[in-house]
Amino acid sequence: MAAINFPNSPSNGDTHEGFVYNSTLGVWKSTASSGGSSVSVSDTAPSSPSAGDLWWDSAGSIMFIYYTDTDSSQWVQATTPGASAAPTSYTNFAGFPSSSNTLGDFAVAQDTKALYMWNGTEWDRVYQGTEETLTWSTEPPAIYYLNTSGTDQTLTIAATDPEGFPVSYSVDTNPSSAPEATITQSNGSFTFTPSTNAALVGNTFSARFKATDGLHLISKSSTIMLGQLGGQANPVANIAALRSAGITTDGLYYFDNSISNGTAFAAYCKFNYIDGNDWYLLLKVHNQGDMPSGSALWTNTTLHNETDANLTSGNYAKYATWNNIEFTNLQMEMHQGGTAKYPPTMHFSTARTFAAAITLSGGASSPNNTVNAGSTTPSYTTGMKYHSTSFEKNGNSFTDANGAEDYVNNYGISMWGSNSTNSTTAEGYSSVGIAGAWIGCPMDEQSYTFGNNSGGAGSGFGFGASTGNPAKTTSAGYSEWSNSTSTNTLPGYVWIR
Repeated sequence: MAAINFPNSPSNGDTHEGFVYNSTLGVWKSTASSGGSSVSVSDTAPSSPSAGDLWWDSAGSIMFIYYTDTDSSQWVQATTPGASAAPTSYTNFAGFPSSSNTLGDFAVAQDTKALYMWNGTEWDRVYQGTEETLTWSTEPPAIYYLNTSGTDQTLTIAATDPEGFPVSYSVDTNPSSAPEATITQSNGSFTFTPSTNAALVGNTFSARFKATDGLHLISKSSTIMLGQLGGQANPVANIAALRSAGITTDGLYYFDNSISNGTAFAAYCKFNYIDGNDWYLLLKVHNQGDMPSGSALWTNTTLHNETDANLTSGNYAKYATWNNIEFTNLQMEMHQGGTAKYPPTMHFSTARTFAAAITLSGGASSPNNTVNAGSTTPSYTTGMKYHSTSFEKNGNSFTDANGAEDYVNNYGISMWGSNSTNSTTAEGYSSVGIAGAWIGCPMDEQSYTFGNNSGGAGSGFGFGASTGNPAKTTSAGYSEWSNSTSTNTLPGYVWIR
């Protein structure tokens, strides 16, 4: 049958090849029969039909019209399956066909009673009224660090549709082809294969992760960085750079500053710690003989276990912060009876490294007591005893050793009296042979104004402390003149910032 090409812009009553145009209805109507069309319902076509008759094929659910043109008559299909008939129904979305679909096809998922339309490449859900949107149950992180070894690492995200519809995921990046990594996807799991190009370490790109239930979409962008910020391959200048990047997890990080000058060093950092500040760890001791007053580690720049990130390992450590981090605040942390105790925080007017402070002080052999704290928190003026509740920051007073000298003298770094401990070995450990402490203070039986030193003190409090009569020394703790042994406050930690 030849196709009929109807005229454009017809007027009411126009005729064309057996049809008349009805402008009210906007359609061409057949003029072949004036008596109206009959509709037959059967599995087979009716015999002896007239032009304009309708036949409903009950087997194929298709409507036909009997059409007569200038040279032939035949049944012509008047409906398209799926166009005016009900959408095809499937048990669930997973059962929807992914091929042989026609643009505009509709389908229904029985389990969720949701209607979908084929958009030419995929099934899109059709909006059916008010509903809740998706929420992240495992959302993408704000920043995600890639290793520099090229080893695959997987980031998994998840979203929930409150009405139970299936959720699909995708990601796009800016730039679209980031050289720092390639990404492959399996549902909500995204596998990154990092580049091993050292020149790209520290570079970042953006990844926008998306989740959709076919109707609503939520997204969140992450910054992807090649090389952990603060990792050995990607060191930072200081602890403030870590906080600025949102990194506040306690642990070992790598730094490179104007002092280290291109040689990255490790430092243990503790965030939101004493007085709510971020601190570097200078040293840690666990046993009385780890760093007694006579240990050469107090006066040299040699490090020990400098990458030990386990604060309770039982192994003492002298970290690279000793030589590379300038500070103006120092905090001793000592433990006694299972309780952490904090002597007053030392504040210094000049920023310097601990190694520089020891050199400036003249050491125990030629003490000048010049690196004393300019102020403390809590502050005190005179008559302070080490076992007073006002000496410890939280009011957890140190146990009184009940010796002959308990008044605090000069308080700071490399603080010494003039009295000898009368021995270079004390309690079996090496001693400097003079009363005081590498970090802390000498103590006397008389009351002294803050910042003053009697010179005749014979006792010591702090880290690397030593006392006379008899000679005593400890890595962290104190003892008084006439005590037989030291009082150890272990483990002990020294923090700087």
